[in-house]
Amino acid sequence: MAALIEEGDILARGDVRDLLVVENDAFVFCDWPRFEARYRCVLVLDEGEDAFLTLVLATAFPRLVPLWKVEVLGERRLGIVLRALARLAGCATLAVGVRS
Repeated sequence: MAALIEEGDILARGDVRDLLVVENDAFVFCDWPRFEARYRCVLVLDEGEDAFLTLVLATAFPRLVPLWKVEVLGERRLGIVLRALARLAGCATLAVGVRS
């Protein structure tokens, strides 16, 4: 979720929120398994959005992922994915980003 919040553009889409967020009388939650199973069928994504979601979801649902997808991420989304991978590894001190 942190990667989607940081990226901002994809989560700002209503169709993404409609597929991801479930609201009922007692709870509001993200239904990741449903989202992961259906996002390619329901959402119209460009190549960069698809690559980003594929790589970010792989941090929550480990599986083989084609690493060539990083080629279409762009610098901003690549940094977000790298930070997500560092968090997954339990590393809070690894700096990922542009040096000043």
